[in-house]
Amino acid sequence: MHALMQDIRYAARLLIKQPAVSAIAVVTLALGIGANTAIFSAVHSVLLRELPYPHPERLMMLFEKRVAEGVMQNPVSPADYQDWARMQSSFEHVAAMTTITADLTGAGEPVRLSAAGVSPAFFEVLGVPPALGRTFRPEEAIAGQHYVVVMGHGLWQRRFGSDASIVGRAISLNGVPHVVVGILPS
Repeated sequence: MHALMQDIRYAARLLIKQPAVSAIAVVTLALGIGANTAIFSAVHSVLLRELPYPHPERLMMLFEKRVAEGVMQNPVSPADYQDWARMQSSFEHVAAMTTITADLTGAGEPVRLSAAGVSPAFFEVLGVPPALGRTFRPEEAIAGQHYVVVMGHGLWQRRFGSDASIVGRAISLNGVPHVVVGILPS
C-alpha cells in the first residue's frame, strides 16, 4: 500500500510540473470516453435493445426486389401488397406501412408531424393494443372514404394535454378533418 501511495504522489508531482501535457491528456481522455459512450449508446439502442413489441423476433419487413434495375429494397405497390396479403400462407398477419408527413392545424400553432399510413392489420401485427379507443377497422382501408387516425401517445400528451375526450373528435391533418379513433400506449 505504501508503494501505491508513493506512485500516486510521484504522478501528481509530474502532472503539476507539466500542466500543458496534463491538460492534453485530460482532454484526450474526455473525448475518448465521450465518443465511446455515444457510439455504444447508439449501437445499444439500434442493435442490442429489443423492440418494444411482443415477440419482436417474429416480425419481418418485406420489400420487392428488381435485380435488373439494381433495386434491392423497392417499396411495394398497393396492388402488389393486396395480392401478397391475399395469397400468403406463411404469416399470421400481413400489414402495409408508408411514412408520410402531415400538417396538424386548428389545435394551437400549426405543426408538421412525421406520421405513417398503415393498413388496418398493422397494430395487430405489432401486437400493440390502443391505450384508449380502438385501432382501424378493415372497412376503413378504402382510400378517400374514411378519414380516421390513431394518435401517438407523445403527441396526445404534448398537444392535447392527455385529454381522453379527444377520441371521437376531429382534428385537421393537411386541411382535412380526421376523426381520432384511438390513442397508442407510450
